[in-house]
Amino acid sequence: MMQANMRFPVLSMLAKIIFIVGVLALLIGLFSGVKEFIEFTKLSGQQYSNWSFETKDYIYIASFIFNTITGLVVMAVAEIIGVLFAIEFNTRTNNN
Repeated sequence: MMQANMRFPVLSMLAKIIFIVGVLALLIGLFSGVKEFIEFTKLSGQQYSNWSFETKDYIYIASFIFNTITGLVVMAVAEIIGVLFAIEFNTRTNNN
């Protein structure tokens, strides 16, 4: 996780909040995917199981895909802000 930038404290705090939101979205997506996978393996292992996709299964799969991708993208945006802080710091120290 990135360090706080003293020249831009609000943007630094916003980047940390964005990163935390991304982690939460990623965890929610992974939780729904794991839950659906466990339910599928439990029911598919039973003999003569009559398992079929229900509406909740589609919602869990869509939640897994959407939240995982969204979480990763949001975390990447927060990391890009951190890289921009590092570039600004490096430029400032090289010019002085």
